[in-house]
This record gives sequence, C-alpha cells and structure tokens, in this order.
Amino acid sequence: MGGALLKKFKTLFFNIMYTVGSNLLTLLVSTIVTLFLPKLLGIESYGYFQLYLFYVSYVGFLHFGWCDGIYLKYGGEDYEKLDKSKFSGQFYALLISQTVITILFIAGILLFAKSSAEKEFVLLATTINIVVLNMRTFSTFILQATNRMKDFSVITIIDRLIYIVIVLGLLVMRVDKFEYYILSDLVGKIFSLLISLLKIKGIVFPKKSRILWDNSESIDNIRVGINLMFANIASTLILGIVRFGIQTQWSVAIFGKISLTLSISNMLMVFVNAVSLAIFPLLKRVNEREYAKIYPIVRSIIMPLVLVALLCYYPLNIILTNWLPDYADSLKYMAIVFPMVVFESKVSLLTNTYLKVLRKERQIFQVNLLSAILSLISTLLFVFALKDLFLSMLSIVILLAFRSSYAEIILARYIKITIYQDMLLEFLLVGIFIITSWNLGMAVGGIIYSISLGFYLILKKNNFKEIRELIKTQK
Repeated sequence: MGGALLKKFKTLFFNIMYTVGSNLLTLLVSTIVTLFLPKLLGIESYGYFQLYLFYVSYVGFLHFGWCDGIYLKYGGEDYEKLDKSKFSGQFYALLISQTVITILFIAGILLFAKSSAEKEFVLLATTINIVVLNMRTFSTFILQATNRMKDFSVITIIDRLIYIVIVLGLLVMRVDKFEYYILSDLVGKIFSLLISLLKIKGIVFPKKSRILWDNSESIDNIRVGINLMFANIASTLILGIVRFGIQTQWSVAIFGKISLTLSISNMLMVFVNAVSLAIFPLLKRVNEREYAKIYPIVRSIIMPLVLVALLCYYPLNIILTNWLPDYADSLKYMAIVFPMVVFESKVSLLTNTYLKVLRKERQIFQVNLLSAILSLISTLLFVFALKDLFLSMLSIVILLAFRSSYAEIILARYIKITIYQDMLLEFLLVGIFIITSWNLGMAVGGIIYSISLGFYLILKKNNFKEIRELIKTQK
C-alpha cells in the first residue's frame, strides 16, 4: 500500500514539474506583457487589448460542454486503449460545429456591429478563436484526461514561446498598435493547435473507414459536460459581470487599468492551475475512500504557501508603481484584489478538482450560479447605483471568498471532514492583509501582516509534523 501511494505521489510530482515548467513560461510571458505593453501602447490601446483577452475568455463556452464531457468521462484512461474511431467522429463533428458558429459570428459582426474600427477588430479576432481554441481544447483535454501531461506542456510552451518571440520583436521595434499584439496571440494559438493535433494524430488522421459518426456519443458528452460548462460560465461571470459593469460605466482607459490590476493579482494562479491539472487524472485512479485522507494533507500544504505568497504584493506594488506611474491610481486597488489568489487557489486546486472527480458538476454549478447572481446584484448596486470603484473592487474578493467557502462546505459534507477552523483563520489573515495594506501603507501593513502570518504558521505546526510523519511512513 505504502509503495503504491509513493508511486502515485512520484507520478504526481513529475506531472506537476511538466506543467509548472510550461506555466513558468506562461508566467514569464504574462510578466513581460504586463510590464511593457501598458507602457508602450498607452492607456486606451491597452484597454482594447484587455478587452480582447476578456472576450476570448468566453469563447470556450461555444463547444457547449462537449470537451468537458470527454474530459470527465475518460479522465484516468490510457490513451492507447481509447477507441480512436469513436474519438475521430467526435473530433470532426466538433470541427464542423465550431466552423459553422465562427462563420455565423463573423457574418453577424460584419452586418450588424455598429462600433468603432478598433472594437470591430477586437470582435473579429475574438471570433477566430472559436475554432482555434475549442479544437485545441479537444486535443488538450484528451491529453490531460489520459495523463499525458508532458505532451500537454509542450503545446503550452509552443503557444507562449511563439507569442513572446513575436511580442519581443514588436517591443524592440516599438510598435504601438494593439492590433499587432492580438495577431501575435492568434499566431501562437494557431501553431500550438497544429502541434496539439499531431499529438493525437491517431484520432485526427485516421483511415476514412475508421471514423465513427456516433450521434449518441456526442449527445452523451454534451449531457455529461453541460453542467460543468454552465458551472464554468457562472464562474467566469462572477468576475466578468463586475468587469463588464466597469467597462460600460467607466471608460476603456479605466477598464484597461483595472484589468492590469486583476492580471497582476492573478499571476500567481499560473502555478496553481499547473498543479490542479496534474491532480485530476491522478485522483481518478485513487480509491474514493482515500479522499478524506488526501484532502487535509494537500490543503495543509497549499493554503499556507498561498498565504505566504501574499507577501509578494509589497515588492510588486512598489516596483509597478514606479515602472508604470500612469497606472498608479489603479495599482492601489491591488491591496484589495490581491488576496483573490487565496480563494481562487482553493477552488482550482482543492474543491473543484475533488468535486469533478466525485462527478458533482451540478454542485459546482449551484455554487457558481449563486455566486454569479450575487455578482450581478453587487454590480447593480456598487457600479451602476453608487458608481463606487472601491466597493466594486472589494466585492470581487468577497464574492470569490463566498464561492470558495460554499464549495468547500459542500465538499466537506461529501468526504466527511471538518474545515471551519481553518477557514476562519484564512478569513482573518486576508482581512488583516486588506485592511492594513489599504489604510496603513506598505511598510506598516507589511509588518503587521507578516507578524499575523507568523502566528498562523505556529498554529499550523502540528499539521506540518503530521504531513512529515506521513511522508516518512511511505518511504
């Protein structure tokens, strides 16, 4: 038993290394884009670039849960044992549907869009992503589900590597047109799509007689994945509704500034998402009785690390305020939204991963839908009625904290664990961080939060000892 568990942790470790390695490049790209693009493009052009990224984040919903269903149904399977003819039929059926949707969107934009040339370009570029991103999602979900994390990482690396090479060339030439940076993003995605298709070439390039057009399989994949897709839509809307409200109520320039702050606050999520991708297929192969043992261990490792990572806020804020003085008025909001990484990490790494493995997609949807409804209410109140940017930004963290806690309470009920004391401590630390950083400045806020964090780590020392002893027993 001990050897088997150690082997699982070893597999998890290498999968995490692959995904972290590829996501390190993503983080590097995000850092370069975050530091240099706002400075070169100017506030309004950078706003359009952020608008493109914002719209693209919703493109994935146009496969209607098809890819999510495949991911959930076949997670933990061996790629070599998959029925390639059945998956070929799914691939080409999805390709046809996404091509038709893309053509309809392009026609609609050209015929009915009554906006500026810049906005029309953003919309058309977003539409091209429908085929590119969703077909790549099909490939990468199969790779993730079958635990081929190394191949998945290669696709991510190619995407970001091509993008950053072009972007660096544009930066060196001091190109200040946002359109070129959007095109660079598209080029990276298209090349990575081609590579992803080669990684599953047995599915993409079969003999004609081996394509199985199975409508019942397509319907079942959508049926299985639709709840997760709706959950993802609702999840995106939690933040998206607030951002959309800011975009409509304030200028594109303000939207760009706020988006920069959110992008910086989300940079740590690169590593979190890398780890979560590796955990899902592993958990699918673990006996459900082990979940209650594994969850507290993973939680006791992840949450202290994330809370320590909040210390990055202080040097980041100083560096960025001096580097991007035009954005100084928006960077102050980092004190409010930076802790979103605490709650997003818990959802991405822990609650959602476990609920997916337990096939509780409806519960994920329930949590996200309620959070999205609360987001709509808070946006109507703080953005449109009160027109208060401070309260609008604060609502983001409160909403994410609510979603994280509600999801964890549901999960704790299923796997029969108690987490209320840990949740209370985390809320207390985040509250101290926000209040001191916003009201007392960098130096005093940093000192008070560091002391509070020290007390928290002392309280958690018994958990660390238990983890160390468990690892020793598995050697």
